[in-house]
Amino acid sequence: MSALRIDTAKGGFTIRLHDTEAPATCRYYRDIAARGDLDQGVVFRVTTRENDTQSNGWPIDIVQFGTHSGLDGDRRSIQHESTDTTGLTHRRWTVSASCYAPGEVYGSFFVCMRDEPALDFGGKRRSDGLGYAAFGEVVDGHGTIETLYAHAGANEILKQPIRINRVTVQHD
Repeated sequence: MSALRIDTAKGGFTIRLHDTEAPATCRYYRDIAARGDLDQGVVFRVTTRENDTQSNGWPIDIVQFGTHSGLDGDRRSIQHESTDTTGLTHRRWTVSASCYAPGEVYGSFFVCMRDEPALDFGGKRRSDGLGYAAFGEVVDGHGTIETLYAHAGANEILKQPIRINRVTVQHD
């Protein structure tokens, strides 16, 4: 089993990766962490039911992290590991891949702050119904995630992004 340890300007937390259920997605995030691509990245988006501009009627509560290159970063195509094939669901503390389209990832992921079934396969958040690829869960440092979430403002994109100092890969 592997994990990612994320240390931010507001504290640290650990993501346990579900390597068996979502191997391609976990490999992608392990690889970008090992290369240092997430070091000096940022928490750049905190979406709440009140500020969610992309909700399509299904607002979500998430904290989103990304590389220092943000949306201009390297896009990759990987297998889309939807929740119907992995058995994972978007519950509170679930970590999921940000994507432009199913399987088209970039150096960004998000943490669910509540149960988010609209993000699962068949959910209403994506018009194609394919949902997002859950691949891990926050197992410690929940207080840090809550602190980051408390930075939500009127807009989902933070005016002052919060720095990610370092991300390390841990193996059991």
